[in-house]
Amino acid sequence: MRVEALIDSEALQHNLEVVRRLVPTAKILAMVKANAYGHEILLCAETLAADFLGVATLEEAYTLRFHGISKRILLTPGFQNEEELNHIIDLELDTIVHYPHQVEILQHYRGNYRLPVWFKFNTGMHRLGFAYDEALEYLRRLEKLTQIEIICLMSHLSLADQPNNAHTLMQIERFKKFTQNLSYPKSILNSAGIINYQDAANDIVRPGLLLYGASPVATGTAASLGVKPVMTLQAAVLAKVKVAKGESVGYGNDWTAPKNSELAVIACGYGDGYPQKPKAGQVYYRGQLLPIVGRVSMDFLTVDVTACKHEIAVGDIVELWGKNLYVNDAAKAIGTEVYPLLTSIMARVERKDVAALYSYQQAHQKLAKKPSFKFKN
Repeated sequence: MRVEALIDSEALQHNLEVVRRLVPTAKILAMVKANAYGHEILLCAETLAADFLGVATLEEAYTLRFHGISKRILLTPGFQNEEELNHIIDLELDTIVHYPHQVEILQHYRGNYRLPVWFKFNTGMHRLGFAYDEALEYLRRLEKLTQIEIICLMSHLSLADQPNNAHTLMQIERFKKFTQNLSYPKSILNSAGIINYQDAANDIVRPGLLLYGASPVATGTAASLGVKPVMTLQAAVLAKVKVAKGESVGYGNDWTAPKNSELAVIACGYGDGYPQKPKAGQVYYRGQLLPIVGRVSMDFLTVDVTACKHEIAVGDIVELWGKNLYVNDAAKAIGTEVYPLLTSIMARVERKDVAALYSYQQAHQKLAKKPSFKFKN
């Protein structure tokens, strides 16, 4: 073993149940985009007993359909042109409509597939979504199209991670005002919103990070929220090195030994997705946190084991984050956020479901010779 990500599918399902308890009347759109936040899209899609799955690319949607995932899938960016719309139709996806140009394309659609549409409008994030004062006009235009079905009215919160935030409360009020006389299902809450603004749960919530056992809010830890870490990233000790006081380690000589020291070389680097220059990264080994020293290289990092309470040997396994070193804490020590840390884990890091003992690299090998998308004439 070199480096691997152990994925606990039972913890994933537990976290989904935590979400259900927080918002018991809402349906759940489980976000599995970005390879399920780095956790392996196939494993997570097969595990999650959610009402919908959310992806960000047609390739992600294709992967799920190719492997027999029949659950409803929402393509969150929607489509930019007729070719992309054809792919959505071929894959029988739901799509978000958020821009006037998409409405114009749909007005010319004459297919047999009645397209499920999630109508997105802007309440204050100013990213994707129809302008608030124009949204009703475009909704009415969509309602006239018999070849589509409006599934949900949705918007997105920009500061949901902050409780009792004035801007967020304004967004929620705008959303409520726009939708109050409309009978469609409604959705505005992401993971942070599920924690801080449960009264605005409406009909559908869209958890992402929370499902994977990490906290999306600064005011609560994963443990306090009741979710369990889903990924344990671990790597093997490849070598032990003695370094004299005053000697430097690694590229750039970024760290110099303050005293005679002993280091362990760990089989994980930025080629695996670990940040190259962590602020104060750590690994967990037998009840102790040990500091990463020197610059992380492509395939290796070095850990100061001078003060390690237990003898560490070649072949031993250290945890970079997981059940003992929570990924939120790891990200804080490294000097980054939890989202990019998880989603940066590279494809060469093998993901294994600890419950099924199955490697999802085997499943992805089936996609190596998959056919390309076919455009409709």
